[in-house]
Amino acid sequence: MMRGRIVLGTLLGAVLTLLATVPEATGQATVKLGSLNDMTGATSDVGKDIALGIREAVQYVNDTGGI
Repeated sequence: MMRGRIVLGTLLGAVLTLLATVPEATGQATVKLGSLNDMTGATSDVGKDIALGIREAVQYVNDTGGI
């Protein structure tokens, strides 16, 4: 479980870094994000946690004013 938390923390850090560095000059009102996570199989326990973490991180960014 500790490994899953490390992976989740690393992924959340990467997502937040990417969200913070998107240039405003793109002229787009929407930033689309994608993520490939294991939802079934041997590593689904980690994949589901990562997916939930990403959703919560994006929601937090949107709730605090967006990018």
